[in-house]
Amino acid sequence: MLVGAGAVGVVAWTTWQSLHKRNQRMTSDHGIKMLALGKAAAIVGILFAAGYAGFALAFVDHWAVPFGRERVIHGGVTAVTGILLMVAGLLLEHACKIPGDDDDHPDPGASSTDSSPA
Repeated sequence: MLVGAGAVGVVAWTTWQSLHKRNQRMTSDHGIKMLALGKAAAIVGILFAAGYAGFALAFVDHWAVPFGRERVIHGGVTAVTGILLMVAGLLLEHACKIPGDDDDHPDPGASSTDSSPA
């Protein structure tokens, strides 16, 4: 999972560099694939992190037992790699945002169709 997080991180970095630093264009198909990869990586990463964190916490009481200690350590390390995968996926989603795309701030001069004069 660490290799997957690294791969998604590299894709996020190259996407950010090409869109925001070099101002290159991306086809819509490629952009959708990158967004889907980012979303999938974020969801899978957090699911694995939560599952393995729960697994590790289930064996904390058995720390004195050799296999209990190994399960806690392996579960904790895998939970951290799941978090890294989630962060890499979120960074890829953020890197796919088109520069100058102001969907969050609509044009104040635009007319609204929801309100009608009385």
